[in-house]
Amino acid sequence: LDFGALRARVETTANWITENYAAQFLLIPSMRKVEFVIQLLACMVAGRTAVPIDPQTPEKLMEKMGVTLGDWACLETCSAALPPQALNAIPSTMKYPLVLFTSGTSGNPKAVPISDANIDHSTTVISNYLAYSQRNSAAIVLPLHYSYALISQLMCMISVGGYSHIFENLRNPLKIASRIEALDLK
Repeated sequence: LDFGALRARVETTANWITENYAAQFLLIPSMRKVEFVIQLLACMVAGRTAVPIDPQTPEKLMEKMGVTLGDWACLETCSAALPPQALNAIPSTMKYPLVLFTSGTSGNPKAVPISDANIDHSTTVISNYLAYSQRNSAAIVLPLHYSYALISQLMCMISVGGYSHIFENLRNPLKIASRIEALDLK
């Protein structure tokens, strides 16, 4: 999508979110597709907090993640319609555009609220360090609920007006390498 088409789809989806979801925190399965990017940005445009999650997150773990958030819901693409709950929640007075969860290697995944200022600072510093304005394209092969793929690649490319190619399938590394070469990502 070019930026005009992306903006139009994000605005339409943001309106749909506003009409259909009252919760502040919206869990979004982070499939490697443009639809995920649209949902993520639409949550932010709608004034909600996007919470990208692994699409294969077990329901029990998703419940624990939701409990951490407080006022939450799963976007339509989630497998389970879990009830909103609140316990040790992120204060609802604090608005964040994004919450990422850690991998949970030391126990349960932990919520990491990310502010507008943090996104702005991170994309600016990373884009400058990696000279994204000179190489304004990225091949994204990592899951989009990982901070590197989401912030250091996708959001940086958006911030510099660059192009991102999201690879849905990673089963054949040689095929991926030849597709990246064919894209002429510079």
